Amino acid sequence: MDALSKTVDSYLRLLSRTVLMASPSDRSNIDILLTMLGPADKEIMEAYYGIGGKDAVSASEIAAHFGVQPEQIEEIVVKDLRHIAVTPEWQMMLQQFPETVRRRILPKNAAGSHTK
Repeated sequence: MDALSKTVDSYLRLLSRTVLMASPSDRSNIDILLTMLGPADKEIMEAYYGIGGKDAVSASEIAAHFGVQPEQIEEIVVKDLRHIAVTPEWQMMLQQFPETVRRRILPKNAAGSHTK
């Protein structure tokens, strides 16, 4: 997984663990980004990360639901993370996150570079 995708992964994991680190607007924006992936991919991402009031589900459980191999679910997740990471919408969100959020999702040497 590349660095851009890892940042989205970190944010989605943070989003699923706490309600305090994401504003309602940020949650709406993530919903829009996931919707842009298409219905099946959105369902996979929501299940995988436990977004939208759902508990996170393993790749194996998601694979069983869709009738595919767990490796295929992992590939879809990585592809979707990359797709989100390169959108202008995500890049704009990333710039507007508070410093406390950026510190948690950006690589250690990059966290301060987005504040200038």
